[in-house]
Amino acid sequence: MKLTSERIVTSGGEGFVFPQACMDLGNIIFVSGHRLFPMGQGGGEISAYELLSQLSRYGCQPTALGVTDPCEVVSLNAALKHYGASLSVLTTENRIVNFCKEVYTFCEKTVCSYCLQYPCRVTTLDHLVALFRETLRQEHFRWLFLQTTPWPVAGPVIHTAKEGGTCPIFYARRPQALEDFPSTEEVPLVFCNSRAARDQIRKRYGIESEVLYPGIDLERYRTDTNTHEFITMINPMRSKGVLLFLRVAECLPHRRFLVVENRGDVPGIFSLIQRLPNVTYLEKQLDMRRVYSRTHLLLVPSQWQEPFGRVIVEAQGNGIPVCASSIGGIPEALGTGGILVRDFQEPAAWLQAIAEAEDRYAELSILGRKNAERFAIDKAACKFAAALERMLAVQDG
Repeated sequence: MKLTSERIVTSGGEGFVFPQACMDLGNIIFVSGHRLFPMGQGGGEISAYELLSQLSRYGCQPTALGVTDPCEVVSLNAALKHYGASLSVLTTENRIVNFCKEVYTFCEKTVCSYCLQYPCRVTTLDHLVALFRETLRQEHFRWLFLQTTPWPVAGPVIHTAKEGGTCPIFYARRPQALEDFPSTEEVPLVFCNSRAARDQIRKRYGIESEVLYPGIDLERYRTDTNTHEFITMINPMRSKGVLLFLRVAECLPHRRFLVVENRGDVPGIFSLIQRLPNVTYLEKQLDMRRVYSRTHLLLVPSQWQEPFGRVIVEAQGNGIPVCASSIGGIPEALGTGGILVRDFQEPAAWLQAIAEAEDRYAELSILGRKNAERFAIDKAACKFAAALERMLAVQDG
């Protein structure tokens, strides 16, 4: 198959050759064993939403299948309203119910549908494979794009796809995502989100993967003003270094700190925050511009092998310098637009990094903006399409 292409100008002003409207690639069905955006607010879920949205703008036809829970349907509908969308419920009798007008009974085979930039359908994890098979009976897809899906679900989905002539690809947002895959031949193309993740995957499983950095829709995070009130941390989990962040805040009582919830309250953390008068706790935000418009510095004190760290790029896109742990794929995300903390378990090292960031603030702000453009969503979409094009070339001989 020969793909025609056209040159486009990305947000960074650099020309890329992108397959013309992506139409020759065929349509894509995205499947995740986790929640889809907007209920899924982790880095992987947001990155998938932004990539699929960009592919849709270029003329590709993505469809997304994911997981929900009966108790979350009301929250899902409320989140969709923020984006000007609405929720429909498809019962087992295939009766479309308008969520706002009728009462319905949610069972394990119920499917909720909504559309953002592309159609999305969510159901329970137990019913996800059946929903996938039903969707393939209704429409043929050229590509199956799997992400964050356990093998008991991924296996039947992959086998069904292959039987129907749909080519599976897998995005391992974390190396552990491949833990229970029985064979390296199950998926012909595996993506990962950093060179650090690629090296871990090769070492653990002997699988070669291709690096596809998360694309960031920088305009979704850009703010016109900044009050420079806070030194901020997003997602206060222990593995993300929240305890260390609070120790730093305790050492700087004259500075204001902000902790932003991402995936729900971590037990015990909120009570610790309440003891510090210079720390503010903010609930999860659907619009992160409310955070970045008040952030002076961003701290990413991660204590685990984090594969990437997209909040780094989001902040840099606003000219906010970042101090981040030198671990996993974080150095790849940070580039030169911030301070890498090598002794990242010690509060003293973070105090020194904050002082250095203050001294070099204007310089780091410029470097951060430049670094953020490397991960602009249009560039990520180009690289994704180029990888699929190479696969087609191999398959066509």
